[in-house]
Amino acid sequence: MTNVVLVEETPTVAEYISLRQAMGWGTIDEATARRTLDGACFSACLRCEGRLVGLVRAIGDGCLYFAVSDVMVSSELRGGGHGATLLNALGEYLRRAAKPGASITLQPLVGREPFYEKFGWVRCPGGPFGSGMVFKDAPPPIDGQFV
Repeated sequence: MTNVVLVEETPTVAEYISLRQAMGWGTIDEATARRTLDGACFSACLRCEGRLVGLVRAIGDGCLYFAVSDVMVSSELRGGGHGATLLNALGEYLRRAAKPGASITLQPLVGREPFYEKFGWVRCPGGPFGSGMVFKDAPPPIDGQFV
């Protein structure tokens, strides 16, 4: 896979569903995929010969509130620097879009924190924030898990 290109664009609903499934993150329906894709203020895709092989997205209002919602690289590309490509593109977007006082958050999966620290992310508590939190009653993924 040598011809991997980064494109700032939103993937199709079918592509998003397929990549999530390939990551083992479970199954979502088309309406859910469309709604979440529409909620992004930034999306960048990695493509190999037109096929979606990686994705980073941020949700929020595009000026004061940003949350990184997806960082995915297909298994055949992991370890090749493609995650760095996605995070660098995200960082460039955040630097140009965020206004003074912006809240920019990321909740990495357990053990992935060192990867994000290489790109300027800091662990909470740190700065003005306490420990990250999740809503305990959030429904789990269907036929998958976050790993």
